[in-house]
Amino acid sequence: MARLLRSGRPQRVLVPPSKLRLWSGVVLGVALPLAVTPLATTGPFERFPTLLYLLAVVAATLLGRLAAGAVAVVASSLLLIYYFVGPRSFLPRSAGEVVAVAGFVLVAGLVAEILARQDRARAEAAATQDQLRLLAEAGDVLEASLDYQRTLAQLARLLVPRFADWAGVALAEEDGTYTSLAIAHADPEKVRFAEELQERYPPEQDAPTGVPNVIRTGTAELYPEITDQMLVDAAKGDLERLRIVRELGMSSAIIAPLSARGRTLGALTLVSAESGRHYDQDDLAVAEQLAERAALAIDNARLYEEERAAKQRLALAAEVTELLAESLDYEGLFERLARVVVRNLADLCLIDVLENDRIERVAAVSADPAKQPLADELRVRYAPRIEGVHPVSRVIRGGEPEHSAEMTDAYLRETTRDARHLELVRAFGFQSFICVPLETRGRILGTLTMVSTDPAHRYGPSDVVSAFEIARRAALRIDNARLYQERDHIARTLQESLLPETLPEVPGLEVAARYQPSGTGTEVGGDFYDLFPSGTDAWTLMIGDVCGKGAEAAAITGVARHTVRALAIRGTRPSQLLESLNETLLSQISDQRFLTACSARIRLGESGARMTVCSGGHPLPVLVSRDGAIELIGQHGTALGVFADVELTDRMVTLQPGDAVVFYTDGLEGPRIPVEDRVQDLLAGAEGLPAAAVADRLLQEAGPSTRARRDDVAIVVLRVSP
Repeated sequence: MARLLRSGRPQRVLVPPSKLRLWSGVVLGVALPLAVTPLATTGPFERFPTLLYLLAVVAATLLGRLAAGAVAVVASSLLLIYYFVGPRSFLPRSAGEVVAVAGFVLVAGLVAEILARQDRARAEAAATQDQLRLLAEAGDVLEASLDYQRTLAQLARLLVPRFADWAGVALAEEDGTYTSLAIAHADPEKVRFAEELQERYPPEQDAPTGVPNVIRTGTAELYPEITDQMLVDAAKGDLERLRIVRELGMSSAIIAPLSARGRTLGALTLVSAESGRHYDQDDLAVAEQLAERAALAIDNARLYEEERAAKQRLALAAEVTELLAESLDYEGLFERLARVVVRNLADLCLIDVLENDRIERVAAVSADPAKQPLADELRVRYAPRIEGVHPVSRVIRGGEPEHSAEMTDAYLRETTRDARHLELVRAFGFQSFICVPLETRGRILGTLTMVSTDPAHRYGPSDVVSAFEIARRAALRIDNARLYQERDHIARTLQESLLPETLPEVPGLEVAARYQPSGTGTEVGGDFYDLFPSGTDAWTLMIGDVCGKGAEAAAITGVARHTVRALAIRGTRPSQLLESLNETLLSQISDQRFLTACSARIRLGESGARMTVCSGGHPLPVLVSRDGAIELIGQHGTALGVFADVELTDRMVTLQPGDAVVFYTDGLEGPRIPVEDRVQDLLAGAEGLPAAAVADRLLQEAGPSTRARRDDVAIVVLRVSP
């Protein structure tokens, strides 16, 4: 209702606090002297008439204060002169009579003044106490909760009717406008009437007086008396509006700014109506104290809310970081990120990435499972176009976040491609959105879009900050996963090129090979193996392990494989083969890398096979006889690529049908157990198993690929067919 006061200007007017008490005292000041006159003329007080008149002055003064006491003094003086000083005359006849009457007037006036001052002091003390109690109770209300909207509504109700007939609180918005937060009156019907009035006559945000001016300037306004002309000016010729505001019966008003820490947060409006109270400067001081306390409560609650929101943002960002750190699955990260977002911030989350100058929608997750089919259709059919007007397209092109607190139907039409697209977003009920770039290392990977479908939840600047922080952290994790995937693909492709795609089928011999890279999988391992013919009914097996990983290890692996294949064609013994490989490594490799290798030459016969084995620093192969005996084959030699002179020894073994020989690398090594001992333990009971079953058994015992296991595993099993 304060907006109805804008046509008037605040001014100071002294108005008695109670007209009824004043006029009652005046009447008593006339009636009491008349009433005591018969007693003073004929009764026992005939000798002391002044005492009765003095009592009349006291009674009138106590009721109507000094003005009523003065009336009683005048009336008593006239009656005293008429009946006792100058009978039947209101004029004294001598100087003595004048002195007597003057003495009575002086005494009666002093008594009236003293009584009036005492009464005023008591009234002021009572008013001060009431104000202090009001301020204390207001403080209790404001400190009871950090929900400032609820506490301000309680404050407005506290002030009615003790300090006002109407109380209202308005809060300033970020755009400079204000909104009414609370209206209070003793009659709930009048509250509803006032709310309807505000809807019917919206506030003028740029008005030169009233709430808008108080919020703009931070200066309070006092209206001691609201005149009818002020109401006429406020109605601006609208007779219906004038009739309504006249019915409110407003008589006085105060508008105090809600100011804290140098900012005006809103305004407190107090209006006197049916009580007839007229506010003065003392009331203004109380209202300003109330407004100051309310402003501090608002500011503290907002600071707390901002701190809580900041902590929630950090916690959510940390959750996103932790969740995305659990996996390097590039495609899976998008779904995980979207689900975190809809669990905390959005009703719908869309993630788009830029691939080969095209936008691909890689995730669309709805918080409402019933609407997930709609989200799936948005993902499959309606990925934005890079050159389009869709917010995703603009953010990818410009790199700046976009957000809207309200998505109008016109906006939805503008950003959708066809009727079905528009139908989908309408079915979702889009209300507000935020779109932020997924940017890291100076490159935009795509966008993260959050959509609210709740009209009561519209995104603001703090939500943009949250989304931006989540996108920043997520982009780094996503890019790491992408790089990991690319490196993993390159490493696996190169690794596969260094291993035979398939091993040849050897008549009379079962052959099985297994390879498992180390846990990271992003570097080329140094383990290799090969099996190829090296003469009539003769085959050469080579298994090795290059020191280190990566491109350098791959280069040595390539040199070793091609060197061995070239030399083995000549029918060279395994020891000669490894010696020649050592010479090649020393001449071609300059980074002091070395390798261990085991070579075997197998010649098949009608009833078994003969195998010659030589180890160059490599774990010795294990023979699993058909009768269950397990033993190592060969003799340890010198690793290759280190010394020019190497010790290499050939050992020959005859294999019976059903015998199996297991070749392996040191990735099978167990904790504090030498690899040769562990492999022999793992092969216990493996007699009679096919070559593939033996290889699978060892690989299973080795365990899955993990980050803790840093070495590759290569296994080759040769078994003479039974």
